Amino acid sequence: MADTAPQTAEGSELRGTKTAGLSTGRYAGRRKELRRTILFVVIGLVLAPLGVLLYRYFASYESTDDAQIDGYIYPVSSRVPGYVVRVTADNNQFVQAGTVLLQLDPKDYDVAVANAKATWANVRAASEAARINVPLTSVNTSSQLSTAQSDVENAQAGLVAAERNLTRRKPRCARPRRTISKRRTT
Repeated sequence: MADTAPQTAEGSELRGTKTAGLSTGRYAGRRKELRRTILFVVIGLVLAPLGVLLYRYFASYESTDDAQIDGYIYPVSSRVPGYVVRVTADNNQFVQAGTVLLQLDPKDYDVAVANAKATWANVRAASEAARINVPLTSVNTSSQLSTAQSDVENAQAGLVAAERNLTRRKPRCARPRRTISKRRTT
């Protein structure tokens, strides 16, 4: 029995250790589970607002697979080109026909008006200059006409003088030919 008693004592120490170790192991497992649960709750509490923010961000953008939308399309265009300075209507706001939706930059049109006025002033000045030149042109034309008439009269007088000269010299030209023709025949 002596042999058995120490064994039992040893066994009881072992049993006591084992039981003490088992009881601490049970609590350690529960602590790990509690820590995991708390960790998952904290992660869930952090990820939930983040998920809501991401959903709100991506929900604001329209996404389609076929690049088509269902809805009515109303084209809006201006009668003149230009840069937009101010938009007077909001998105999806109901507007009446004829309502001003936006304002264009008037600088381009101011420059165009100034350019048109300058062109008009140039044309008007050219018109006035042409009116001033009309009497000068009529005087010049009349003097050119009288000069041309005197040139015609001079040419007619020269023609008459040349005809007289021809009639006067014609007999002289005929005489030497006769003498030349006589000399050849002899």
